Amino acid sequence: MPVESVAPQYEALAPAWQKCRDAYEGQEAIIARGSEYVAPLDTQTPSEYVAYLRRGLYFNATARTVQGMVGASFRRPPSIEAGAAEEILADATLTDLPFDSLAKQAMREVLIVGRYGILCDYSDEEARPYLSPYVAENILNWRVERMGGRSVVTMVALAESGHVADPNDPFKLEDQHRIRVLALEDGIYSVRVYVKVTESTGGNRERYVLVEELYPTISGANLEYIPFICINSNTVGLDVDRPPLLDLVDVNLHHWRLSCDYNHGLHYTGLPTPIAAGFPKSNDGYRIGPGAAWWSESADAKASFLEFKGEGLGAMKDALAEDEAKMAALGGRLLEKPKHAAEAAAAIRLRTAGDQATLASITESLDRGLTQALGLLNLWLGVIPDGVEVLLNKDFFGEQMSADEAVKLMQIAQQGYMSVDNLMFLYDRGELLRPGIEPQDERELIELQQSIQAVTQAEG
Repeated sequence: MPVESVAPQYEALAPAWQKCRDAYEGQEAIIARGSEYVAPLDTQTPSEYVAYLRRGLYFNATARTVQGMVGASFRRPPSIEAGAAEEILADATLTDLPFDSLAKQAMREVLIVGRYGILCDYSDEEARPYLSPYVAENILNWRVERMGGRSVVTMVALAESGHVADPNDPFKLEDQHRIRVLALEDGIYSVRVYVKVTESTGGNRERYVLVEELYPTISGANLEYIPFICINSNTVGLDVDRPPLLDLVDVNLHHWRLSCDYNHGLHYTGLPTPIAAGFPKSNDGYRIGPGAAWWSESADAKASFLEFKGEGLGAMKDALAEDEAKMAALGGRLLEKPKHAAEAAAAIRLRTAGDQATLASITESLDRGLTQALGLLNLWLGVIPDGVEVLLNKDFFGEQMSADEAVKLMQIAQQGYMSVDNLMFLYDRGELLRPGIEPQDERELIELQQSIQAVTQAEG
């Protein structure tokens, strides 16, 4: 089996990943796929088909939903306890990507395709470990076996691409495609890198050749595990989950097809068509409008406009609105028109419960996966990762505490039925504290302010 072979689960889900990614990228990506998403009408020429597609308007509910969910998840900064890896979080990937930006990228990818991989590796040049991210399409193959009474990842094949200098032209870069195979051999972690080459003999045949073989170590000791983490929408591991927004994507593409038909119909029926009978034939046609006169010697001559008065376009317009409502119900609450009447907090929570359930499962998976990534960084640094943890925000749709509620809580604290720390915590959850200020910091500022006031009054 060649090294570029893919897992059966990969092959099964690759079309869904491509569909979700196209839906997220927008109209140009959808049009580029042509008949995969919108079939040409009968007898349409290629140029007519392109014009037909261009008349449609892709309403990108998928991207809007993903952006809204990422924004809801990161409306509060994540809590990160990195241990010995704290100093390298500002550039966790050796590409100037901070760890919190990596977390956002992971959230976005899991929402779009339901999968994101992170490899922990070591750079001899930088003399430190780093994290290398992989999108779903680049996690080609894997194998999980039962060893010692548990499931163990024994092989992962990862696709990589980059640019290398052309040896014949210092100003030209050539594409290079690689496959990195991580494997456990007799319980020892190994890495093999294969590069795609084109052989001139035999009709420019392409194949992958082995160019590098490594046995990474930590403090001189071989690794007994593969330091690769795969985050899915519901789990952490190499089992594949279907994209969480796939149903929304299907409705979004259906909306696109309706839009092409609807706008195509408007193009041909929106403007009245003049018709005339009993007038002399003219190779130059007839002008319409002020300053133009038509004459005929026939008493039966007549002229009128042909206009569309059917129900077809109205039905299409209703279907478009119905699809938009379905997209809102399938996770795109940001697509709903704002309600004019005030809505109770309980009603809002009930209406957004489905969105929060989707986000909650994804953030829990990200918590586990990102925590494991920080743990691997600590192990490469020679430190046991005790206390290392990543917790993303779970308060997705904040409700600001009212003034009356704040006063009542203050009175409860003053009467000794609640600690000041708990009061500050509730104020923070109620959106009353300044962004970036921890409850403990707020309490210390209050105590400092009270001390200053006491000194001022004593001196006065």
